[in-house]
Amino acid sequence: MVQAHRSGTIQPKPRLDVRPASLSVHRLIVTNNVILDTKLAVSWGSLSRQAPGAHLLDDAAPRGGENPKFLVYPASLLGGVMYEWRKLLSNRRLAFDAMSEQYKFLSERKEEHRSDYYRDSDRVLFSSAFRRMHDKTQVFPMPENDHVHSRLTHSIEVASVGRSLGHTVGSILAERDNAIRSKFPRFAADIGDVIHAACLAHDIGNPPFGHAGEDAIAKYFVSFFERNPLLASELTRRQKSDLTKFEGNAQGFRLLTRLQNADTGGLQLTAATLAAFCKYPRESGDDIKICQHDNIAAKKHGCFQEDKSALAMIARHVGLNRIKLPKEVDADIVHARHPLSFLVEAADNISYTILDLEDGIRLKYVNKKEALELIRKIAKKANGFDPKKANDIVHLRGRAIQRLRTEVCEVFLDKETFPEIMEGTYKKEIIKVIESNTELEKIIEFTKQHCYQHQFVVEMQVAGYNIIAGLLDELIPAVIAHSNERTHRQKMVLKASGIVVRDSETAYQKILKATDYVAGMADSFASALFRRLKGIELSSSIR
Repeated sequence: MVQAHRSGTIQPKPRLDVRPASLSVHRLIVTNNVILDTKLAVSWGSLSRQAPGAHLLDDAAPRGGENPKFLVYPASLLGGVMYEWRKLLSNRRLAFDAMSEQYKFLSERKEEHRSDYYRDSDRVLFSSAFRRMHDKTQVFPMPENDHVHSRLTHSIEVASVGRSLGHTVGSILAERDNAIRSKFPRFAADIGDVIHAACLAHDIGNPPFGHAGEDAIAKYFVSFFERNPLLASELTRRQKSDLTKFEGNAQGFRLLTRLQNADTGGLQLTAATLAAFCKYPRESGDDIKICQHDNIAAKKHGCFQEDKSALAMIARHVGLNRIKLPKEVDADIVHARHPLSFLVEAADNISYTILDLEDGIRLKYVNKKEALELIRKIAKKANGFDPKKANDIVHLRGRAIQRLRTEVCEVFLDKETFPEIMEGTYKKEIIKVIESNTELEKIIEFTKQHCYQHQFVVEMQVAGYNIIAGLLDELIPAVIAHSNERTHRQKMVLKASGIVVRDSETAYQKILKATDYVAGMADSFASALFRRLKGIELSSSIR
């Protein structure tokens, strides 16, 4: 281990922990006391005058005239801002005031035996939107086999994996950093609770019929705006993008912050949980995606235009860095991810990859021998793998998930990855760079071929397209019509749906009320309502 002094000479230094949150760590090459780096190209003398706290950590023995090292320096040296756990774990609760149509943070109100983040999980768990997910398709629609996952059971299992990831990462970080241990006595538990709550809610905004439902809504509005250019002109470019690129993550954010418990201001979750939930902390627009094509955080949008002030407040409150965009991109809300969002995403990736294939095995959509072998290649790397249970799907599933959790934590805590995550500059899905990624990709391709494209699944998707398009065909003309021009049929549609619109609202706001209604439906309710509105069947009960 070496340290740079003002003289420029390199002196021995006791071994240091390189992970305090106040420091950045960057790989570089040092030749003749000059740093050869894309960010810095200065001598030790110049660097030590700018940042006396900077020092070098050996990475390997010298090779030729070059010695690879890690530079440890204050983040402010490069104008960057390191995330602070004090902000990232903010327990202030966001509420929506329906009267003023403004968001606000509520005063802290602690409870003796439950942490604020634990209470977040309970609020999600007891919400009606969460309960409706029991009848929302994960992959296989409303199956007779009770072992197959619904969107609800999938979310519960993702939350379990996520909590384990959070507790492991939190425990290791607390062990490494005295400051964390002293400031956050429940650090590991809090990290686990935040991720658990965010994972429980991660699919809460998805419409009926799985991802086909999202695509059906988006395709409907592409066609609708083409057929109604005058109405389309009343919406801004990004408002139209909200709808033509309809996104369940954005709908979930809207549900958590505004729609659920609307009379009392949403679920009022903590800023930490909401920020961890937002895997894509940006507003809509293909221009953002194009200029940030290599950044996973910009892959999709995470809020609608009507809700972007909420995302801006959360990002500012927890300290998320804004992503710099080209001048021609006029977006306001484009942020780097909350560090824990990477673990929320990883928990989802682990769960659906392994468990969708397990569902395929149980439904006999796949060759069991081939499927077990794919999972076994990951499972046998795990501690506790038992060769005697090499054909036991329950054992293989458990060991595979265990191994993937370990690999995700290793990447997250890696001495190169972790500083980038804490600076908001890391751009990849963690699952894409773990050791077992090749095996995972083979599972995904196998599942896609044999499960996602199975005839029964495709039939459900086609039916879902027709049902959602049919519902929107009834609802959209009814909500956008002026009250004096609404037909008798349109008035009956609004009454049947319970949607209330005001003439003073914009076309965009009226349309959102219809998409809120459709996206909130369970599969069976959407199917039944479609049949009733189309006259295919009549209601069999008086409600």
